[in-house]
Amino acid sequence: MPTIIFTCACVLCLLLLPAVGQGGSPWTRTFLCKENTVTITRDAAGAYYFQSIGRIQVERLSGGSMTLNKGVPVYQFKDGDKQYWLWDGSGNKPPYGSLEVYEKDSLVLQLECARQSP
Repeated sequence: MPTIIFTCACVLCLLLLPAVGQGGSPWTRTFLCKENTVTITRDAAGAYYFQSIGRIQVERLSGGSMTLNKGVPVYQFKDGDKQYWLWDGSGNKPPYGSLEVYEKDSLVLQLECARQSP
């Protein structure tokens, strides 16, 4: 009988835990990348969104991801043949990063960025 209770309790605990990479506090970060204002948002479910106002016009992309490259967060978004990568930091200059735009897997634009909000 104790084994059944323990097993049921463990299953219940696993069901209540959020999935890896999901959940947490929502946040918004804004970057100034030359004449573009880029906004990265993470909602309470852990989904990432990208928006750009300026020369690069992107109303809102969803389905983004975040990876760490040498400790620097890199937010990646795809829209057809285009990919947008925002590097949130650059080694010894944490408030600075870069926006990279790829088209058909080739780098077509790279802009230095400065984070405007936490």
